[in-house]
Amino acid sequence: MAGGRPRWGEPRCPRGSAAAAACAVALALVPAALSAGVPDHWWSMPLPEPMLSAVAKDIQTQLVNLDCFVGRVDGVIGPDTAEAIRTWQRANGLPVTGIVSEPLMVYLLTNKPWDLPRCPRRDAPQASR
Repeated sequence: MAGGRPRWGEPRCPRGSAAAAACAVALALVPAALSAGVPDHWWSMPLPEPMLSAVAKDIQTQLVNLDCFVGRVDGVIGPDTAEAIRTWQRANGLPVTGIVSEPLMVYLLTNKPWDLPRCPRRDAPQASR
């Protein structure tokens, strides 16, 4: 990581997953991001709907693996998933958008969970007295 931004290494797309085709397309669309930091405005560009539908469950699963998402993995990018994305972006010094963008998809789906920064641990809710 240079300057607080992820630097992407060798591109790898998941195999045997619905996300594989979408990931391959994203890698073709963002070649500069594979060897340099990603411009801030790229994190604000939403993933087109056909690609989003193909990768939504995989994004949610990776956010669960990173202790960011505690909701149901259902393939719907709703308010809970958006908050998990914002939490992960905030924890990693990235622009906080809460949306699934191409850089977010490529970064989350081409890395193993143990190679990615995790979200901060959340304290258990306090019981009211």
